[in-house]
Amino acid sequence: MDPAVYGPGPVNGNLLTLQNDHRSEAVWNRGEAPEDLRVRANFGEYWDTVKNNWPHDSIVTAITATGFGWIFKLGKVRHDRGVITAFIERWRPETHTFHLSFGEATITLEDVHHILGLRTTGRPLILHGYTSTPAQRVALVRDLLGLAPENDDLRKDNLKIQWLITHFGRCHRLDELAEDFGAQSIFHIRAHLLCVIGSLFPSGSGNYVPLSLLRLLDDLESLGGYSWGSAVLSYTYRKMCDASRGVKINFTGYATLL
Repeated sequence: MDPAVYGPGPVNGNLLTLQNDHRSEAVWNRGEAPEDLRVRANFGEYWDTVKNNWPHDSIVTAITATGFGWIFKLGKVRHDRGVITAFIERWRPETHTFHLSFGEATITLEDVHHILGLRTTGRPLILHGYTSTPAQRVALVRDLLGLAPENDDLRKDNLKIQWLITHFGRCHRLDELAEDFGAQSIFHIRAHLLCVIGSLFPSGSGNYVPLSLLRLLDDLESLGGYSWGSAVLSYTYRKMCDASRGVKINFTGYATLL
């Protein structure tokens, strides 16, 4: 292939202005292609746990009622690193589209609704940053989940996923005959929703889930009013843009949409 005739970039750079920093440039200029991206999905152990220990009906009903029933049914999804990487190499941050041999394509809100069953209308999801002390973070988890984590289970404004799995994954503390069954059900519903929702927004921070999502679970009745589909799509767009710039190691968007 003659580089003078064929090249990785656009013929006219007036629109696609980020080519010099794009992953495709690195693929072209290196002697060998960069390693395929690692797809980060921090909730694999949670999905394995609920598959082998199906939650109480009250938990599944609540997850479905808040609009995440199809996500829960999907569970753990295995992704092909090569396919995901190929899509990222063809994603253009300037246009938010995949540039393919037959033209441009992208992921739409309609796709999100049909693939994930998430609502694409409603209130926008805005996660506010909070400044809190370790004691305040422990109190937040205790108030909303009924148990106080150890300091090692919290990292800044994030809660360790393993802590959630250990205490809520198998629902071993949920007893229908107990006097506090109603309160414990709410705690378990919040914990499982935190894992289900958290899986839609994977991060490179390790096996942690942000407490900003837990704060949303204070009012379970209002949870279904948010446009979760819009939030997941915009998050995935942003992560595809990040992964397409330079030579990255990880992809932390919701890869199932790809």
